[in-house]
Amino acid sequence: MATRYQILSTKDLGANVAAFLATPSSANLAAALTNEIGTGLVVFNNSPTFITPVLGTPSSGTLTSCTGLPISTGVSGLAVNVATFLGTPSSANLAAALTDETGTGLAVFATGPTLSAPVIAKLGSVVTNGFVKTSGGDGTLGIDTSTYLTAEADTLASVTGRGATTGVQIASTLAIGTSPFSVTSTTVNTNLNADTVDGIHASAFLQLAAVKSRYVFSIGDGTTAITAGIKKAIEVTQNCIITGWKILSDDPVTLAGAVVFDIWKDTVANYPPTVADTIINTGAGGVKPTVTASATNATSVNVTNWTTSLSAGDILRFNIDSVATFTSLTLILEVTLT
Repeated sequence: MATRYQILSTKDLGANVAAFLATPSSANLAAALTNEIGTGLVVFNNSPTFITPVLGTPSSGTLTSCTGLPISTGVSGLAVNVATFLGTPSSANLAAALTDETGTGLAVFATGPTLSAPVIAKLGSVVTNGFVKTSGGDGTLGIDTSTYLTAEADTLASVTGRGATTGVQIASTLAIGTSPFSVTSTTVNTNLNADTVDGIHASAFLQLAAVKSRYVFSIGDGTTAITAGIKKAIEVTQNCIITGWKILSDDPVTLAGAVVFDIWKDTVANYPPTVADTIINTGAGGVKPTVTASATNATSVNVTNWTTSLSAGDILRFNIDSVATFTSLTLILEVTLT
């Protein structure tokens, strides 16, 4: 059977198809096609090279060898600030990405972190230099090995959440010349005992509470009869408490007589003290220093309803309410330094 061929005329071909058939290049194929997309070379499925293609949404694919994917615009589904952290993984960017963090500052790792003013609600377990641990997870630190502190071990018997340390002996092995303590508080510790202060033993110091003193007021020349009225003022030199008084007659001829003293107190700024500044509240039962008639002296420790507290710098002014016979007297106020 003879083969039949139909010869087509080029007028039956689409535009540029004849050129492609004569020279089948990628450019001629693109010129012949009427609905192509993109430019360049024809692509086959094995190892093609695409130049800035727009792939749309592929149904599947493996991107193992792909590089240069922009995190900020190329990955979807990331929470707020996560892309920023992936691009610049700083502590600040991590904190911005997290939604339930606590505190501020730098990210912390387990070995040798520096914590700034942390608030630890409860400790599950703690090991410091291999010796301090918690007891029962209640947040109270307990002893691991010893019951005393040393410069090397720093062991604690008990540390509560209030910062108290109990049941321990502190033993420092620091060399002379280095202070074993550094204290900021100026609050007095009433139970802190020491044998020496600045190298001086405590036995060399006077106990202030046991130091007694006196203020002595003398009046009269031993000849002229003493009269009533304001007589003299003296300054208190040390803080003290009045504990009693004594009156002595110094009259060289007639020792016996009678006298009643009043004592007024005020500051230098309010000088002079007046009767309104009396330290003896007679209305409440206070008794003024008194020598009864025909006596030569009197002594009393009854200072009830007196203002007994004196401060350094106070001014005491002595007034004689009444007097008979005496020409020379000495009034002594007994005090204990405070």
